[in-house]
Amino acid sequence: MDEFDSLDDLELNVEERTEDRKSKQLVQTFGWITFGLGIIYFLISMIRLIMMSFLNTFSKMAQSHSDGFDAINKMLEYQKMLSIAAIILSAFFILGGIGYALRREWGRKIYIAVCALGIGYHLFSGYITFFLMNEATGPFQGGSNGFATGFSAVTWIFTSLIPLAYLTINIIIAGRPKTKAVMKK
Repeated sequence: MDEFDSLDDLELNVEERTEDRKSKQLVQTFGWITFGLGIIYFLISMIRLIMMSFLNTFSKMAQSHSDGFDAINKMLEYQKMLSIAAIILSAFFILGGIGYALRREWGRKIYIAVCALGIGYHLFSGYITFFLMNEATGPFQGGSNGFATGFSAVTWIFTSLIPLAYLTINIIIAGRPKTKAVMKK
């Protein structure tokens, strides 16, 4: 009878190892994907900040000739603020992605926090895109405003809704007990 008990224990041990291996692979895959996305997002945010700085300089020069450029300056300031926040957030994504991929508990905690901050960032970005930008473009509203709002909506779907879904999935996976079990201290 003891022989059968030990076979059951052996079968359970094999199943646990298989689950652990799947959890480890899932954590490492998402960690390295997030690390890569963090680097790409960091570079894009740096380029965006540089572009907004140049545009801000030209807009301020043009503002001396026309008061209509106040709206553009306001829009550029919002974009610069979002760029700086994105640079900081992507640096934490890189750090959290490395820690998470190496299956460190501190990496998992940073990863969850950064994913939550990323969700807040993208929601705030949507708020700026749809509400503050429409107010800021007051002097420039015309027949093409419907197109601009529609274009902003489509752009926001690709630049915010897809990342929101990815970040939410990451928080769910990182918060699972199976994920916590495979982390190293």
